[in-house]
Amino acid sequence: MALKLRPTGLGAGIDKDRQGYTVYSGGWDVGRIYEVRGGPEHLRWFWEKRSMRLGRLAGVLVAVLSVILAGSAAICGEWTRWQDADVAAGIEQDGADLVVMCDTRAGRALHPESRGLILMFFREPRANWQKGAQLDVMTITDDGGRWDGPPSHGAAIEPTRVMIQNGATWELWVMGKAKTSFTISAGDYTRTFRAENLRKAVEPVLHECGDHW
Repeated sequence: MALKLRPTGLGAGIDKDRQGYTVYSGGWDVGRIYEVRGGPEHLRWFWEKRSMRLGRLAGVLVAVLSVILAGSAAICGEWTRWQDADVAAGIEQDGADLVVMCDTRAGRALHPESRGLILMFFREPRANWQKGAQLDVMTITDDGGRWDGPPSHGAAIEPTRVMIQNGATWELWVMGKAKTSFTISAGDYTRTFRAENLRKAVEPVLHECGDHW
């Protein structure tokens, strides 16, 4: 079925000159394509798809949890790759964890070298999200830096875990700008993680997806 683009019409404040389009398929709103400023030129345009179906979420969850559980002992308090797994990196800190992985089955980003999509998984033990709940996600560096686009979208795949697909690349880009730490918020919950060694640990994940810092 053909896709149709309609101007988003952001039209206010800092967004008034930003180009953006809502994407429709058969009358259904299936995502947005919009211009992002302040980032790398090859990521100027961002394609935001609507959330995955729960069946797809469950499949991704099974795959990533096997990696998380296998490597959890090695990531307490610092960013590192998992043993024997170049496609995932993460940190566990104060009972929470943040995992970045490349999924080559979920599709590709817009830039021509892309080989997959960056996914991010955030576990907050204090949360009690309903499975499938949609959450706004935002990252802020220790010096106040953040992505100037709208919040990223996350979907709860467990009561304490949210998956960020749409916008994960941009949240990661902000994290990579942090000097010593960054804060990530999902819905009403906020957590601060160390940034030390993040860029080195995540580099193989980006490479797997055909991307780079």
